[in-house]
Amino acid sequence: MDKVNPQNRHFSFWLSQFWLKIGTRLKKNPKKSVFYSLFSLFLLVSFFYSLLYFRTTIRQSQLEVLIFQPNESNVLEPISYNQLDPTVKSAKAISVLLANPATENYQKMLAILNEQEKEVNRKIYFYPLVYSDSTLLEQYQLSLEEVTFVFFEGGIEKNRLVFDSLEQAETTLIPELNRLPMWNLKNDAKENESSD
Repeated sequence: MDKVNPQNRHFSFWLSQFWLKIGTRLKKNPKKSVFYSLFSLFLLVSFFYSLLYFRTTIRQSQLEVLIFQPNESNVLEPISYNQLDPTVKSAKAISVLLANPATENYQKMLAILNEQEKEVNRKIYFYPLVYSDSTLLEQYQLSLEEVTFVFFEGGIEKNRLVFDSLEQAETTLIPELNRLPMWNLKNDAKENESSD
């Protein structure tokens, strides 16, 4: 026969006694028991809600300290954690940089942008792909290894520029960024070429 571990036997005895005491209290005072049960449920739900809230707050603080401050730029405007979709949908037209700040190409792009920031004709919003989930990457068709600029109009993507695909990025990045909102001109040019 298998020997029963004395610790397991002691724990099971304690657990059965605990449930017997709870059952006795329920029978003696059911109103008080229901109140305590509902109050405990309320505390439990409040605890889990606060965990979700604090997780978002902590991540936003980490982004501000570790990413946004060291990369201060007059051109880049940070987007708060989990606020990419609302920001894109609420703006009439917006250019967004989506990148993982740990990549080498991000550092190259940032150096070029800071060096030539006077030539950029508008603000570019920056959403770091640090705590990104797979749904965000799929929704915007992104890679964590690429530095991607996306132009949205009315919440819909109209044009995209991938920094990694640029040849001679030092000279072509800023002109390409300035042309990013001109998506309809590119489409018109393509239509004219195809009709000729």
